[in-house]
Amino acid sequence: MAVLTSLLETLMGKVSAEKEEAEICKSLVEEISMEYSLSPRAKVANSEDKTSARGLTYIIAGGSHAARLAGCLRKNKLEVRDLTQSGWRMDDDSIRNLADHINTAIASTDEKKAVLVLQMFDNEIYHGATSEEDFARGSHKGPDGRYHIVGALAISTEEMLKDTFIGAMPIFRAGKNLPTVLIGQIPRYVLARCCDNPEHLTNYYTDFFPSSVAKGIKRGWKAAQKTYL
Repeated sequence: MAVLTSLLETLMGKVSAEKEEAEICKSLVEEISMEYSLSPRAKVANSEDKTSARGLTYIIAGGSHAARLAGCLRKNKLEVRDLTQSGWRMDDDSIRNLADHINTAIASTDEKKAVLVLQMFDNEIYHGATSEEDFARGSHKGPDGRYHIVGALAISTEEMLKDTFIGAMPIFRAGKNLPTVLIGQIPRYVLARCCDNPEHLTNYYTDFFPSSVAKGIKRGWKAAQKTYL
């Protein structure tokens, strides 16, 4: 947690990026490895099991961040089925529609050479709070097309996160037996505020802002582990 907080503080310019970047990245990899029992040196497959990345079809679903990933893969000449939608948010209709789209994409793809990539939660966990009683108002889309935080930035509680993850189960079921990559929530509003409105992101300039974002992200991963593993 300390490493992630330090990384966010570096991004915000609170410490020297030139001096700290290499050490933070090294420590972050080590912390993730210990936290999730991963090893950056581990072999995920032997030479006989490996499939060329260029022989795979990547079915990518989620919001605008997932769309940017789809664009990067296309630039690298990889086969992509883009099911992303800017501003995608979870409700009964959107979950059902996305599951149907995934089923359709899989039906026209060689399942042995397909990977499902999901990034669905970025628009679900960040909220605005004008008081402790008025928590979880949610971000809202303004006329500029961006999502705005009215009041202080607040992140879903663990119970709210578990409800969100459980709600997404039809999408995972639609993936059937495909290898699935779940990209969790990314830090938002760290490098820039949503806008210049002083009533938005009112806690942005506080010293604890980076740590609160880091804690929220870690809380999200723990809730995901309890739900899916």
